[in-house]
Amino acid sequence: MSIEQKRIRIELRLSSEEKAQFKRKAASLGFRSISKYIKLVILNQREIKPKVDVELALQIRKIGVNINQMVALCNHYKTDKVIKDIGLSLESEIQLLNKILAKL
Repeated sequence: MSIEQKRIRIELRLSSEEKAQFKRKAASLGFRSISKYIKLVILNQREIKPKVDVELALQIRKIGVNINQMVALCNHYKTDKVIKDIGLSLESEIQLLNKILAKL
């Protein structure tokens, strides 16, 4: 099987911002060129979803588990001291989550 040389060129006019958007999206998905990204999207006729950062997803999941446990304790004990302590812990978890989200 021979490899067909690609001789046909298609031009596409974009604004600077549109080109930047294509470039960012292609790079975020690991494509070295915009044209490879566009070809794959068009030929597959679907939007390509970004790969999940497994470490980030794991950190967010752990934070969610911590928050659920704290809320369960609040519902179970319902004392002012427990609620205050858990509120402080929740603030800490929310700050951690905000730091993670700021990196995105």
